[in-house]
Amino acid sequence: MLRLALASFIVLAGCSGGSKTAAPAGAPSTVAPSAAAQTTAELSPALMPLAWWLGDWDADDGDGSEHWVAAAGAIYGVSLHGRTFEVMVIDDGDGPGRPDGVLRFFAMPNGARSVEFRQRTLGEHAATFANDEHDFPKTITYQLAPERSRLDAVLGGGKEIAYRFKRGTRVAAPELEAADLAFAVDIGRRGVDGWVAAFDPRAG
Repeated sequence: MLRLALASFIVLAGCSGGSKTAAPAGAPSTVAPSAAAQTTAELSPALMPLAWWLGDWDADDGDGSEHWVAAAGAIYGVSLHGRTFEVMVIDDGDGPGRPDGVLRFFAMPNGARSVEFRQRTLGEHAATFANDEHDFPKTITYQLAPERSRLDAVLGGGKEIAYRFKRGTRVAAPELEAADLAFAVDIGRRGVDGWVAAFDPRAG
């Protein structure tokens, strides 16, 4: 999968300046049926059971959020909390070939090198990924609450850290989306030359 290129997209999408409107407590998902169909069309069959994970989620402590989208057969997420960020990718197999049936969760906290967690359990509205060799966390669990308006994330392994989210909504950023799509088309046409052309000449 094009994990790195699309991870760049998700950082931009998560950091866009769109205004935020909180959904009423207990309100159902604000995703329109046509948008939901388009979203699930982006998922591979192996990742379809995680469609409940997608969307915008605001932390209960008011100091963070997570944003999850489906694109090109994978799930991409960005977490913003205080002064920290994390890019996450959920992929359906090892490499660009056919899925091998084991989902993988790649975590890149604050831009660090990615750490891979492999599927341990997968339920109707819950999923746990594990890496017993990692210092912390060793497990990452996400679970959707029965009313579907809350999302819980738990990091485990020696200690436990839990995050609770409520469903949020965000105004679309069509100019940013158009720029990102043009960027993707240019890279598809010109490869690395298209990637380099997008950088400011004075930037590093």
